Amino acid sequence: MTENLTYVSLGTKTHFDKLNSNEVSMEDLETEYNNIIYLQDQGLGLREIGLKLGLSHSSVTRKIKRYEKLKESSTKENN
Repeated sequence: MTENLTYVSLGTKTHFDKLNSNEVSMEDLETEYNNIIYLQDQGLGLREIGLKLGLSHSSVTRKIKRYEKLKESSTKENN
């Protein structure tokens, strides 16, 4: 009976789809980046920031680099 079951996408997105997606709005990235920079300005290190945000220190580093790279490329496109 179950051998004829197939998955058919309805084309709708759920919260679970976002887990596997690299789609993040620039606004969300900027908010995360600003939070990280604020915490750095308060004297926290990457590990402490990660603990506060529920991330590893390497994820914090990746988020910083990702935002700066996207910001740089959007600046180049506008010039």
